[in-house]
Amino acid sequence: ELSRPPYPTAQHAVWDGQLTSLSIPRAERIWALWEALRAGHSPSILARASQIDPWFVAQMAEIVEMEQAITACGTLDALSPGLMAGV
Repeated sequence: ELSRPPYPTAQHAVWDGQLTSLSIPRAERIWALWEALRAGHSPSILARASQIDPWFVAQMAEIVEMEQAITACGTLDALSPGLMAGV
């Protein structure tokens, strides 16, 4: 059992903030990439830095954008039907 959540949180970051570290294969690399997207780095730069397929990184970026939109709502009741439908 992990002593931390299996995903990155503000208290348990897995990315060191360096683009070069994204190219090192490790179990947490996908979460480090997630953190880099959350930090505002472009999918194209992250794809180059990580050597992960640009299509995959772009798909992750869409999920991060959705996560940020949902988080910005504050409560489930504040979610619009369009946001809930993913449009």
